Amino acid sequence: MDFNGEKYSPGSLPEICAPRNELLRKLDHRSRERLLYIQAPAGYGKTVVTNLWLQRSGLRHLWITLDEYDNDPELFYRLLCSAVTYTQEGKHNPTGFDRTGMFASSPVEHAMLLTAQVTSPGQPVYLVLDDLHCIMQEDILQSLPSFIRRLPADYHFIMLSRTAMPRKLQELFEGRCQPLSETDLAFSEKEIQELFRLAGHALSPAKAGSIMEKTGGWAIAVSTLAASEDLPDLTRENGNALHQYMERQIWSGLSPKDKNMLRKVSVVNDFSSELFGKLTSVKNPEAVVRGLLQKNVFLSRIGEDLYRFHALFLEFLRDRQKEARMDPKKLFKIAAQHYSEKGELYIARHYAILGDNLKFLAWQIYGESQYTGFSNNRSISAYVSGVGSYIDMLSTEAYGKYPYLNISAVWYHYLTGNVLKMTEALDRLYASLKRIALLHPEFLELTILVCTLDPRKKFMEMMQQFDRLPPVRIRHGEQQGASITVNMPFAHRCLRDYSEFSLYEDFDVKLEATAGLLLKKYFKIAMLLIRAGFAYERNQWKEATAYCDQADLEVDEETSDEVLFTAMVHRWAALTAMGRDAESREAGQRIEQMLAEKDALYLMPNYKALKTENALREGNRQAAEEWLEEYFVHPEEQLMLYRTYQYLTTIQALIALDRLEEAEKLSRRLRKMAEEFSRETDMAEADVLLSVCLYRNARMEEAVETMLRAIELLYPYRFIRPFSILGSAVVPILKKCLTKVERRQDVCSYDRRYVNEIYIAAREQAGRKAGLPAPELPLKKLSKQQKRMIEYLSRGYTNGDIASETGLSVRTVKTHLFLAYEKLGVSSAPEAVSKAREMGLI
Repeated sequence: MDFNGEKYSPGSLPEICAPRNELLRKLDHRSRERLLYIQAPAGYGKTVVTNLWLQRSGLRHLWITLDEYDNDPELFYRLLCSAVTYTQEGKHNPTGFDRTGMFASSPVEHAMLLTAQVTSPGQPVYLVLDDLHCIMQEDILQSLPSFIRRLPADYHFIMLSRTAMPRKLQELFEGRCQPLSETDLAFSEKEIQELFRLAGHALSPAKAGSIMEKTGGWAIAVSTLAASEDLPDLTRENGNALHQYMERQIWSGLSPKDKNMLRKVSVVNDFSSELFGKLTSVKNPEAVVRGLLQKNVFLSRIGEDLYRFHALFLEFLRDRQKEARMDPKKLFKIAAQHYSEKGELYIARHYAILGDNLKFLAWQIYGESQYTGFSNNRSISAYVSGVGSYIDMLSTEAYGKYPYLNISAVWYHYLTGNVLKMTEALDRLYASLKRIALLHPEFLELTILVCTLDPRKKFMEMMQQFDRLPPVRIRHGEQQGASITVNMPFAHRCLRDYSEFSLYEDFDVKLEATAGLLLKKYFKIAMLLIRAGFAYERNQWKEATAYCDQADLEVDEETSDEVLFTAMVHRWAALTAMGRDAESREAGQRIEQMLAEKDALYLMPNYKALKTENALREGNRQAAEEWLEEYFVHPEEQLMLYRTYQYLTTIQALIALDRLEEAEKLSRRLRKMAEEFSRETDMAEADVLLSVCLYRNARMEEAVETMLRAIELLYPYRFIRPFSILGSAVVPILKKCLTKVERRQDVCSYDRRYVNEIYIAAREQAGRKAGLPAPELPLKKLSKQQKRMIEYLSRGYTNGDIASETGLSVRTVKTHLFLAYEKLGVSSAPEAVSKAREMGLI
């Protein structure tokens, strides 16, 4: 890692630099806190002022210049972790935090681990994050405050951005950070006079006032005027006005040759002399670049041999390029080739796509489609971040010319829950199957695998048509073509919901000749774990553990981490459900040990989700609060399919904290996504949780209808667990469902026996675990009649006894008791009496 290179350099200060003493004093004062945030539009001198302050203060610091390519957890945290490690005394290898090579699989988790190893540097160290507005990825913005908080207090951060401070940072530093704004950065009249004096121009107070009025103290405008002593009609923050000035005072004075060079080099964000020469075809590019530095073309050196135009001038140059109707595709291809040769594959891919040179990057994209070797250890979150940086930039023509690119499109849109774009990509693949088989046979095996994700078709039906597909002539040996669990913890609900298999007694035999060719060495263990999953869903836990025993026999040293994780989770879940707590804890410890030893931290979010669910069902309200603070738990405009288990946990956490409106909204969104992808068990779980939300909001009829909808979904498979696992939270709803089914058995597609089985299992669970935390206080005060009913119950009266004693009908007594139970957050007479006594109501 070159800490004198472009990413760790703010660039040199301008030759003429105003002292700005008053502003520097503000920086002295506000930099004492752990975060200094400077927000202003382009051209206000954020970088120059911060660089000036750091140089004058003599403080130890590292500068990280961010750009659009760093909007990825791996790249962002690799930069940040390298910088932090570099500041540690005796740590000569700043990349030592990635000794195992697994940093890319779970960058956030590895970054958090690093903070636990960092010691105080013994003096303040300032880490500057320049152009933070380039970072929009939610996992980064959500986790960065935690990273900062865990570092020793000697580490201070300065963040320069065009946008407001991210919400999570605001929450962490509320009251302890006074951001600097464009108002603070604007030049005063005295500073304008001083800058002109340093530039060799005397300026009267009246003229300084005129410049102040015209520019509002906008740094780039003031600096430009000082360099030329000209006074055009500039208006602060008016890019067009500055462009007009650039046109008249800079562009018009350049030779046609210089203009052509600048248009060409503006296709890239920054450049070396070597790249400048390749783009412009000039001889002796080093000398030409040195000449440009002497001209007023807003060009700065930001590294030993790296240069960048000011953002506003770069925008101006790109406008001139469009005016000249220059086709930049050839230049983009040159840039792609250059960065590829330098090993900068992310940047190379970016320019290759802009240049419509997809063939150049075919094998890189092929690798990102998850051909990652035998063990196939890959973070789906990291995959989504990487592919998301380019997938929407691919043109329709590119997909037609290189049909295998649709593989990446299917994977990406499947994982990110966009069923429309996924099915569009699938249809393009179907139409190209023969062409891929003929011209790109190395992609056919993976093409067939991703086609099995099609939510419009049943898996068994697709396998019955397997022999109609083109024959796979190039197989990748024992190599696994793609993730078979997408990091999800259960085999029967991973790539697809495989519940339909449970309708076939010998489904594994039926699938061996087809799916077996796709899953290869993992076929047998996958089938055993799917059977374990079905047994688990039916509350047949001993049978589930027996299948886990058989699956364990298929595990060897080459088994992928994610498959091993799934096998271990199936056992842990069954032991937990059986109430074998000591064995369950031991199984959980083994999972955590495995994840640590194999550096498979990318699997931790889903494991945390399962552990949190278990804690919530034991009535642990604090677990809900801790879950919602996790960096990967945050509002998302588009739900991600691979995070389904995390969403289910989030809903339960929101319910536990009585944030019912949020829980209901997320339940409905998750249900919709699950339906779009034909994931019936996920649909049912979302409905069950939605039913609990409705019940706790005193909307009993809606709650019952929603629960019955879930029951109808899972009836063909006779699954019990999605209902019963919630125990006391669902008992009163299921009781109502049972009554309703008894009344309309003739029109129900499911029988009373199934509903009763669910109800009994939920009652058993309620007797063993406290269940989702209920509101700490009654939702409403008990009425006199309701309180009276509870008092009768405390004396051992039955509903009939109460009716005889009070003269009310049994039906009326039941209504009063139901409302009382609802307000107390209980589901039975003993619980109601106990809760009422606990609260001093009786």
